[in-house]
Amino acid sequence: MKRTVIIAMAALLMLGISSCNKQKDGVFNPKQKISAIYVESHDQDYSYNSETYTWEVTSTSNTPYQKEQEWTWDGKKLQQIKYFDGEGGIGATFTYTYDGKKLTRIDAMNSDGEKYYSTFEYDGKELITANIYDSDGSIYSTYKYTHTDKKITDIVWTEYNYDKCASSKVGRKIAALRMILPKDQVNERLIADYAAKLKTKATTDITRITYTWTDNNITSVTYKWSDGETSTVSYTYDTKKNPYYGYMGMDIDESGSVAPNCASENNIIMEGSRSYVYEYDKNDYPTNCTYTSTYNGDTYRWKFTRTTTYEYLK
Repeated sequence: MKRTVIIAMAALLMLGISSCNKQKDGVFNPKQKISAIYVESHDQDYSYNSETYTWEVTSTSNTPYQKEQEWTWDGKKLQQIKYFDGEGGIGATFTYTYDGKKLTRIDAMNSDGEKYYSTFEYDGKELITANIYDSDGSIYSTYKYTHTDKKITDIVWTEYNYDKCASSKVGRKIAALRMILPKDQVNERLIADYAAKLKTKATTDITRITYTWTDNNITSVTYKWSDGETSTVSYTYDTKKNPYYGYMGMDIDESGSVAPNCASENNIIMEGSRSYVYEYDKNDYPTNCTYTSTYNGDTYRWKFTRTTTYEYLK
C-alpha cells in the first residue's frame, strides 16, 4: 500500500466514532467479530456511438475474489488488522493499544516499513482529542470532538505544516478527501478545485465536520472547509446489525468508504446516489454487501460494482 494511502488512513482513523447510550467512546466489542474480509469488483465504461445510436462498452476491468483484510482479536479487544494488496502481500498492518477497555493508540506500518501512529485522549467517558503522527514523529493532524446528548456532533479537523506547492502533502490531503466524500462527478470536481487551492497555501488547514443523527444513525454529514465552502452527504439505513458499529478505523476501498458506516448502529443502504445491497446471516449481521455506483452522461457512462464478503469468528 502506498505511503499516501497509509497517511490518509491514519488521518481518518477517528472519524467513525459513535458515542451514544449503546456505544461508548473507544470501546469496540460487537457480538459478532469480523475475522476476514474478501472483495471482488467489476468496472465498465460506455461511450455513445452517434452513428449507430447505441451505447458501446469501451473498457472493462475486474478484480477477482480475494482476501482484503484479516482481523485478529485478543478476547473482546481488536488486536490487529492486516490489509492485503492485490498480489496477496501485506500492504499495511494496524495494531491497537488499550487502557482497560478504551483504545488509546493505533500503530500503522506500510509495506515499506514506514510507521505512523495515532493517540486518543478522553475526558472521563467521552473522547475529546485524537492526534495523528507522521512517520518522522511530527504531528500531522488533530481532531477535537464536541458531544451533544452523548453523541459526537462536531469535529474540528486541523492539519499542520503544509508547504506551498508541496505535491506529496497535497496528494495526502486529496487521498483523505476521496475517502470521506462519495465517488461521483460532483465531488471529483470539488476535490479538483480544492487541490488547486491547496497548492497556493502554506498555512494550517482547518475543516469542521458536523453530524446529524436520527436515533443511533448518522443521517447527514456536513463538511465546512477553511475557505468557507461546504458539502453535505446524506445517508439512509437498513434495520440490521452493523459489524463496524463503534470501530475506530476505516474500511478502505476504491469506492471511498465513509465514517458513518462505523459510527452508526445500522448498515448504510443509500449514500447520496450510491446504493448498498446486503445479505444477512441468522443473527442479522451482513454476510456480504454489494456496492453500486453509476454515472450517466450524454456521451459517456460508467458503472462500478464491488462485493464485500464478511467472515466472523466462530
